[in-house]
Amino acid sequence: MTNFIRFNKSRVTSGFGGSDNVGASGQQEQETFGLHITDLPPEALALIFEQCSYDDLATRVRLVCKRFCDVATSVLNRGFSTLGPKIDRAMKDIEHRIEQVRTEEELIGMNRAFIALMFMKSQYSLLTAVTWRYVCNPYSGSGQLACFYAGTLLDEFLSFLRLAHDSPEDLEVNLRYVYKVNDVTKLMVPCRTFMNHFERITEKKLNNDYSISGAKFIDLFDCLLSDDDRTTPYEQAITVNGTECHIKAHYRMPNTWFCFQHSYDHQSKMWNDEQRRMYLCMRQLITKRDHLFLEKILCERKVLFRKRGSRFTSKCRVPSVYHQSVEYAGYLFYFETVDRSAHDFDFNGVKSLAGDTPKMDLNIDIELHSPLELAPINYLKRSEVQSLDFRCNHVGMPPDPLLVNHEPKFLLKMTINCPGSTTNDLPSTFYHIISSTKDD
Repeated sequence: MTNFIRFNKSRVTSGFGGSDNVGASGQQEQETFGLHITDLPPEALALIFEQCSYDDLATRVRLVCKRFCDVATSVLNRGFSTLGPKIDRAMKDIEHRIEQVRTEEELIGMNRAFIALMFMKSQYSLLTAVTWRYVCNPYSGSGQLACFYAGTLLDEFLSFLRLAHDSPEDLEVNLRYVYKVNDVTKLMVPCRTFMNHFERITEKKLNNDYSISGAKFIDLFDCLLSDDDRTTPYEQAITVNGTECHIKAHYRMPNTWFCFQHSYDHQSKMWNDEQRRMYLCMRQLITKRDHLFLEKILCERKVLFRKRGSRFTSKCRVPSVYHQSVEYAGYLFYFETVDRSAHDFDFNGVKSLAGDTPKMDLNIDIELHSPLELAPINYLKRSEVQSLDFRCNHVGMPPDPLLVNHEPKFLLKMTINCPGSTTNDLPSTFYHIISSTKDD
């Protein structure tokens, strides 16, 4: 395949530049070989490219010529969009296998495989929150979609899915960063690296409008795994005239701090670095919430098997604390999430009373008013009309209101209530507002 790519790359290069003799040589080759591969329809090229690894598509095939780039991009994006359903099917398959296990060893292996797939699902959800509006959004109108260029990452996901199908008992999940051969947590670092690169570099090239990027906040909160950490507001979502979406959502994170000193011009219509910093800090916090949640489930399963007298158990360490502070442009962001078991003792080392409730719950209320195409991903996926062209014909809207002289109302108001902030002599309530109008 590598020689094939090099051959066609040289063919395409010679056809678009160089001396007259080179052009004549290219014409003779065209007559000798007949139909050129670049003359094939996109559907035929896609069938050929699907035989390549995603890494080859992203790092080699995509760079040959514009036509190859367009087709390879569609194959990569389709590979990413279908990855989520594949993980869901794998989880259902493991659930079915758990019901049929005959030995305790098989039960332990299947439980470990299911938690490993949960971890993969959480990483995929974060990748979706970061990239979906640019690489898979069916509401992008006539605008060209960007490329999900993390081909190696897709190959690694699929490799673990094949292992989950063929030998699920070999899947490992070690949330303490001691990676083993078949450990799915190895996905964490490349996922984080790609998301950081996409948001800090690629997204800046694709878009600097406040509304598209600001709408990603709810997408981010929907990645929370624990039922205690989130609500599902979309049943109460209001659609106005089929063009706008009004949503109010509440999210609660037990035993979590998010303290910051923050002020900015929320009338700015650019997705600036200061607004981006808030988003990145929230993303790190939610990632760690999910990490501790999975770690806690894994620990509870080990304790359960230990009580049953299983000999296939290892030492269980209860998740405790994650914290990080970030200083940016003179503003301090400090966030911390603590497992409930860590509250047996307060910060002075004194054992807490049994009836005491730690005042560490982080409550976030979000109000979103946006065009329908900027609604949360989960809402868009559940909507009845899956074609923006049909929707635009139905309501008489242009395909992409962000690219024409049309200014839809956009408001994202995030109210963050953090009682733990008073410990640091900071206000317990903060606001983060992104608005298209001056009267909000």
